Amino acid sequence: MLLKTGELTKLSRSKDQLCTFFLFSDSLVYAKKVGWKYKLSQVLPIDLAFHVSHPKTNKPKTGGGPTPAPAPAPAPVAPTPVPPAAGGAGGGGQPQPPPPPPPQLSSTDIQFEIVSAKKSFSVMAKDAVEKKQWFDAIQTAAEIRRKILAPNKTDKHGTAGNHARPVWQQDKTETECPLCSKEFGLLTRRHHCRKWYIAI
Repeated sequence: MLLKTGELTKLSRSKDQLCTFFLFSDSLVYAKKVGWKYKLSQVLPIDLAFHVSHPKTNKPKTGGGPTPAPAPAPAPVAPTPVPPAAGGAGGGGQPQPPPPPPPQLSSTDIQFEIVSAKKSFSVMAKDAVEKKQWFDAIQTAAEIRRKILAPNKTDKHGTAGNHARPVWQQDKTETECPLCSKEFGLLTRRHHCRKWYIAI
């Protein structure tokens, strides 16, 4: 049964791609739109390993340099005077501070990870509302499917569903080796581990 469909940006190691996702009660399908047709990319069965998660924040660098000084506090903003009401005597109005600026969203606020035994990756929505809608829909479908499949039982897709693949780390998000903390550069290139999918 089709539960939800829409477009999400699939984050890859080097190039992000806009894909159309189709959420079914037992699988998640994504494809690339070519003209008025769709080219199938992958079918991910919703098994015992399938789940969604929020992205992990990057750890701070562990270099031996001095600790940078904290950023100076922003200068206070003078309150905007409120003009007296028309026809009123005095009005007794007090100056009102300006409204607070809207919160700034980072890229991780609109990303989440899709983890499965077949393939795992990160996706990015257009905004936080769309992210929540997709995250909740996929999570609900996975919870219902998990109740149907007995633990440690092989399902119709031929997998016990308890071994999830890691999510590929993107080149642009990793600036240093997680093992030796040496920064990547022209001479120190990134190499992705085929077992853990991390850049080392």
